[in-house]
Amino acid sequence: MAGLLMTLISALRKFVILVMVLPLTAGGDELRTEWGGHTKLAATWQSFPDDSILRDAVGSSAFDGQGDLRLNLELRKSGWSFDANYQLAVLAGDSLDIVNQLPPAAGPLQRTLP
Repeated sequence: MAGLLMTLISALRKFVILVMVLPLTAGGDELRTEWGGHTKLAATWQSFPDDSILRDAVGSSAFDGQGDLRLNLELRKSGWSFDANYQLAVLAGDSLDIVNQLPPAAGPLQRTLP
């Protein structure tokens, strides 16, 4: 039963995509395509004083790197348009260790980052 349901959902998903894209293939105006997007990179370095509680978690300094990629696609034809956007964000660094080492008394702040 579950397999049949998954097959029906997959077929319905394909049908909806076909109905959305089919008008773009109809005659009339020329198909216009636009690609766009951006990439952003950031790096953060922090130094902690000798009496900082954060030294126990990460040492005398912490380094974080962040990245963001966004891709945009737009198709237009005969009064119809189709937009698709994709975004990927990445965070890595020592700040994640700080959050993961908070004591249970930290409450909602504890483990807010993976």
